[in-house]
Formats: sequence, C-alpha cells, structure tokens
Amino acid sequence: MSVARPAALDETTRLLRGERVVPVDEASLVRFLVQRRLAAEAAALPGIAALSREARRELAIERERARSAATTRRIALGRVARALERAGHAAVLLKGEAVIELTHGDASRRPMGDIDVLVRPAEREPVVAALLAAGLERTTADTALHAVLVDRAASGPGHAHGVAVEIHEDVLEPPHPFALDLEGVRRRATPHAGGLLLPSLEDAVALTSFQLVVHEMDGRKTLLHLRDVALLLGELARRDGQMSTLRTSRPHGIEPVVAAVATRAVELAGAPEIAREACAAPAPAGLRRRLALRLALDELDAGLHADPPRERELSRRVSAMLWQPTWWGSCAALVRALLRKGAWGGVARRLRAVSASSERARA
Repeated sequence: MSVARPAALDETTRLLRGERVVPVDEASLVRFLVQRRLAAEAAALPGIAALSREARRELAIERERARSAATTRRIALGRVARALERAGHAAVLLKGEAVIELTHGDASRRPMGDIDVLVRPAEREPVVAALLAAGLERTTADTALHAVLVDRAASGPGHAHGVAVEIHEDVLEPPHPFALDLEGVRRRATPHAGGLLLPSLEDAVALTSFQLVVHEMDGRKTLLHLRDVALLLGELARRDGQMSTLRTSRPHGIEPVVAAVATRAVELAGAPEIAREACAAPAPAGLRRRLALRLALDELDAGLHADPPRERELSRRVSAMLWQPTWWGSCAALVRALLRKGAWGGVARRLRAVSASSERARA
C-alpha cells in the first residue's frame, strides 16, 4: 500500500532547490527537517527567509549543535590522521566527512554520528592496532565489514561518550550484484591530512549513491544522503570537464544506481539539471542486477515517506534474500518490487501474516 507524500517533503524539496518557502504548516516543516537531519543544512539556505523568527531560531540551534559536534569530532579526526601517518598507513574518508571536504567545507551544515574510513582488507588489523596505540578503544560493534573503535578522549557536545570511528574494508557484504572497484577508489584518492585521503568527486558520487540505495536502511537519512549526492554533483558541474569524466569512465560497474540517484537528487535535493544527463546509464545486464536496482530504488522511495516500522522490517528480510545467489532470492526480489508498486495487496497482507507468525515462532 502506498504512503501519502508528506506536504513537508514538497516544501523541503523547494527549499533544497534554493526556492523561497512559505509553508502552510510551519511547525510541521521544522519538525520534518529536524527528523530528517536536514535542519542544519536548511539553516544555511536563503529559502528560510520567509519563516517566522521562532522557526529560524530553531533551525539555527540545530546548526549550532552540528557545529559543536563537528568541533568535538575534529579532535578525533586529527588523532586518527596522525596515528595513521606515524604507522605508515592511509585511509580514505567516506560519507559525511568526505562530502564536507569535497563541497562547501562547512561542518555546521552536515550532522553525523561517527567517522568512516576505508582501508584495504589486509590493512584493517594493522590500522586498528595503530589507532589502539593512539588511545582509541575497541567496541563490541565490529562486523565482518568493519571494525568500530571509539575515541573517548574526544568527548564533548554531540559526542558525550566519545567519537566512534568505523574502519571499513568494504561497503557491502558480498555476494551482491554490483562490482565495486574499491582498489580504484583508493588509487584515485588524494592526500588530505596526515594519513587520511579524500576520494575523487566521481568516486564520492558513486559510493554515496550506492550506499544510499543498497545499504542505508534508515529512512530518516534518505534525504540527507540525497542532499550529499546533490552537493557532490553540483561541485562536479562547476568543474570543467569533470562531468564528462563521470559519464565516460564508469569505474564501478554501478552506473545505473548512480544514474537513478542522480535523477532523484535533481528532483528532490537541488542538484543541477546537467547531473542527470551526465549520469545517464542503460539498464544493467542480468536479471539479478536489474532486480537489485529495482529493489534498491524502491527502498530509496520508501525512505522518503513515513514508512511504517513493520514495513521496514519486512523490507529488510526480503531484501536480505536478494543478496543470496539463489533463484529464490531473485524471485523474492521480484515479488517485493511488485508489492512496492502497489500490486498484489492480498499477497502483501499474507506475507506480513507469515512474517509475523515466523517472528512469534522464533520468539
């Protein structure tokens, strides 16, 4: 069953496009921006001039919180950079920190909860050892894809218990239907500070797009990450010749995902129109890749709405089936794609009932 598009989403879209916003329900817009972690970004945009003084003040407070948290996080970031340099290692900045450095450079506009870096699989443990020697501590949140440390010495506003640092060796656990040239990402990265590297703009667009549609399951962050893509595409559009590089190099094998996210970034998050043409790509070859793209975009669209928690749980379970290299995974993806398009309502209700029964049985 489709979910009604919130009025605040349309108003946020106009705001991110640089338009002046005069909302029907100002309180709902501000609440939506805070919930979707876009309040700090909105506070920096000219379109809020028509809002009341109270609404602008609330957005400004959120921006100040992001600024204070960034100041705390910079302490940990510096410690990580120096520890990597001393140990002779290098790590590529990912996600929010990379977006800030590659675009506007204003950390008060982009809230984030941790620091993400990418290393080679063989270097993960040596990098962890170097950071432990610098005073960071282990946590119990490690996975097969990343180690999670915490810098408790960098405690402060926004990070009361220290700053978490995630050391990634991949961005999604295989098998998945898209080829990711992570070695190429590392090779094309440029020095930033100490042992930290910045990905190229093209790589940042591709990785952010890919992570958004197949990895970020929290719908509250969908617009935030779309805005990241929009800012990166805007920076590409301002640099002569760069858009053609993105259009022709195709280094990741995930160009359909990038094209789809770019289209939504143009529509919803203020990316320049040229971005859609530069990222245009044909449909991927192979049933699993086409289904994966369809499934990923359904997740993206669902994340723009107030998707009920139960729907999200079902989405996670069925989505997990896709990454298994079996015919059942493909069939499950096809069923879910149809459900997302509003078809087979009876089947959807039956799937939910079966899912609930399975949960009770396991409990």
